[in-house]
Amino acid sequence: MSLVPPSHFGDEDFAVENKKYFDSYIEYRVRGYHPHVAFRRVFGDEYMDSNSPQRIEMTEHNPYFRRRLGERLKEIKIEELWETKTSIHELLSMARNPFAKDTTRLNAMKELNVLVGITVVDESGKTRAGRSLADFYQNLS
Repeated sequence: MSLVPPSHFGDEDFAVENKKYFDSYIEYRVRGYHPHVAFRRVFGDEYMDSNSPQRIEMTEHNPYFRRRLGERLKEIKIEELWETKTSIHELLSMARNPFAKDTTRLNAMKELNVLVGITVVDESGKTRAGRSLADFYQNLS
């Protein structure tokens, strides 16, 4: 099987012919996914070879991509991109990731504690107890 050369990914006609894939890639990018992650998810592992950086670069500079990305960013509601439960989930994922650095995990835990009100930061920047764990778990349901 022959892979599509990188130059094709920069061609607007190619993007229009492959609208389904480009639109899917755009949705991942609008939601903040890294270009390499988005590209792999949409186009598959077979396209993650020595030419993948060029393919991604061409995709990111394709006129169709740039236009649709701008349109989607204007269309999408902020709460579709990020809201409290998504934030909590992401922070929990970092806090519980055994492969993350300890400082990353600790920072995620601190941010999570502030977000859910277990701790509060006062005017002087000091952290103190906020509400109880029972309050936290009650609000999750």
